[in-house]
Amino acid sequence: MVDIDIETRLYQIREKIKYSLDKSGRSESSVVLLGACKQVSYQRILDAVNLGLDHLGENRVQEAESKFDVTDLPHGLKSLQLIGPLQSNKVRRAVQMFDVIQSVDSAKLADRIDVVAGEMKKITKIYLEINLSGEDTKTGINLREFDEVVEFIIAKPNIELTGLMTVPPHSVDPENSRSYFQQLRSLRDSIGKNTSIQVEQVGLSMGMTNDFEVAIEEGATLVRLGSAIWGPRE
Repeated sequence: MVDIDIETRLYQIREKIKYSLDKSGRSESSVVLLGACKQVSYQRILDAVNLGLDHLGENRVQEAESKFDVTDLPHGLKSLQLIGPLQSNKVRRAVQMFDVIQSVDSAKLADRIDVVAGEMKKITKIYLEINLSGEDTKTGINLREFDEVVEFIIAKPNIELTGLMTVPPHSVDPENSRSYFQQLRSLRDSIGKNTSIQVEQVGLSMGMTNDFEVAIEEGATLVRLGSAIWGPRE
């Protein structure tokens, strides 16, 4: 039996996404809704996938492995992505498990992913995580490193830079996130100007439950929603 609460929440979220896109003059296909399913049971995840939620994000490799069999993923699921910190000793498992690794926060980690992906004869899609606020509690490269790390990643044969990701400081007012989203968009645009990568090939993973509408207004191509979909954590 489908979880009615999830069905209602997904409907409400999609309406908000549509409104934000209309407000920004963007098409409905220009934003991906990713369900952040940390501590969410497999059955509830399956309910959401059956309701059309086709991109999922897990925070930890071990939790993803406890829920999903990569040889038999839920029908209709388009991608399973890592959105939480990745330790070097779990890179091999992550490359096997995930379609996209969003939380690449150093050149060293990018290099390790490239080596492992090469050994597995695959190209791994990654997002570069940027710490725009400078908070010690947040992972991500700082702005001073950005150009150098981007060049480092582009030169690697077994990883593909497909996006940038950030987490602004938490605030009850979503407007406080706007400047961080604008900064990330500017960084993405600089890649298009300074490298051979086309801007359209670089996504923007920004916006969570409390600020995703503002993120969409500022150009997000992927929003990571948890409690908005599943309700408060038990």
